[in-house]
Amino acid sequence: YMGYIVELVQRWPDRFVGNFTYNPRFGPENGAKELEFHIKEHGFKMMKLHASMHAYRPDRALDLLRPALRVCAEHGIVVLIHTGEGPYSVPTQFNPIIREFPSVDFIIGHFGVTSGGTYAFEAFWMVMDTPNVYGESGWLFQSRIVEFAQDMPKEKLVFGSDSPPNEPGMWLRELEVLTWPPPQGMNLREEDLEGYMGNNMARLLGLTPTPPPASVGDAVAG
Repeated sequence: YMGYIVELVQRWPDRFVGNFTYNPRFGPENGAKELEFHIKEHGFKMMKLHASMHAYRPDRALDLLRPALRVCAEHGIVVLIHTGEGPYSVPTQFNPIIREFPSVDFIIGHFGVTSGGTYAFEAFWMVMDTPNVYGESGWLFQSRIVEFAQDMPKEKLVFGSDSPPNEPGMWLRELEVLTWPPPQGMNLREEDLEGYMGNNMARLLGLTPTPPPASVGDAVAG
């Protein structure tokens, strides 16, 4: 199930971080053991939950999630949650498991938005109200990004491309324009833009963040 990801992490450890897709339908305890194996043997740093794909309602399936979340809590693993459509991937459906594991950092994938639904305001208030919840920018409308980013703590937003099938550049552009003046932008500092584009994620994963490039030439070279 994770063979391709393991291959990428082993071949390019300086470019890829392993994210284990946890499917409780294989058996919660089996999945938790497999997650721990990938953490210990291959250095995986994240786990993904996709309730829509695996057909369970998160707020009514806590026993399916707890074994893997205990592993995440023990090893400092970040959890990425797919959200954006009903009936199984509404952001607030994950509130019970998030509250039960306050030491685990959770990222709301797609910021509650996909082609199937728009739950951006739910996601926003979860990010604002819950210390261990972060938002991922992919799929979020640019007008909402600039609106939310003005209120959110700067470390609470991370970049996401949902690629494939999406082209990453269009999502990067939605963050770049935050450095413009209003209304499309918010005069965002380059340092904060670097946080959105990668340094916030690096800090969550325990990796060393990088300073913003001093010039266009440095950016191209990097």
